[in-house]
Amino acid sequence: MTEKPKKKKCKTLQEFAVYYIQDVFKRIGRFNLEPTFALNAVLVFITCRFIGSWIVTLYSFLGFLVVWAIFIHWLEQSWVVPARWYDERWWWTLDGWQFEREVGLVFKRMGYKVEVTRGSGDGGVDIIMYKDGLKYIVQCKHYKRPLGPEAVRSLYGVRELFHADRMVMVASKGLTPGSREFVNIYKDVYTAYDLQDIIQMSIRHIDKKKRLW
Repeated sequence: MTEKPKKKKCKTLQEFAVYYIQDVFKRIGRFNLEPTFALNAVLVFITCRFIGSWIVTLYSFLGFLVVWAIFIHWLEQSWVVPARWYDERWWWTLDGWQFEREVGLVFKRMGYKVEVTRGSGDGGVDIIMYKDGLKYIVQCKHYKRPLGPEAVRSLYGVRELFHADRMVMVASKGLTPGSREFVNIYKDVYTAYDLQDIIQMSIRHIDKKKRLW
C-alpha cells in the first residue's frame, strides 16, 4: 500500500456492529485461531437452538463474540508472540491502523509502556511510549517506498508539543538519503526503524517472554 488509509468512522449502530465483527475476525486470524473459533461457534449455536428461541440464539452468539473479543484483546496485550510477526509478507497485509497496533505490541514486548493514539488531531504521532523515565513519540509510515524528509522533519517539529524526550520513526521501506541525513543530525534523540528492524527486534526478544504455543 502506498498511502496510510484513514481510520474508519462508523456513523450508525449497524455500521459499528459490522466493523466490530470484521475486526474481531481479523484479529482472530492473526493468532491462527479460526478453527477453534469456528468449532466453538457451532457448539454455541447448536446448544442455544436446543434450549431457546432464535432471539436467545442471537443474543447468545453476540455474547460469544464479545467473549472472544476480550480473549483476543488479552492475547494482544499479553506477552504472546504471534508467529506471523516473523513473516514479512504478513506485515504487508496490514492497513495503517493495524500496522501501528502491531508495532506498538512489539515495543511493549521490549519493556515500553505503550499508548496507541487512535483518532485524528494527534499531530502525526501514532504511538506514545515510556521507558526508564523517558517519553517517546512514534510515527508509523507503512508505505512501499522510502520515506521522504517532510514526514521526518514533521515528527521532529511536534517534539516540544508532546514534551517528548525521544522520537522514533517507523518507515516500512526505510528512509531516503535526505531523511537519513536529517535523522543522523539528531541521532541522540531521533531513531528510525524499517520493517526488517521491527521483525528483528521481535525475534531478539523471543526468549525473554513466554509463548503460548
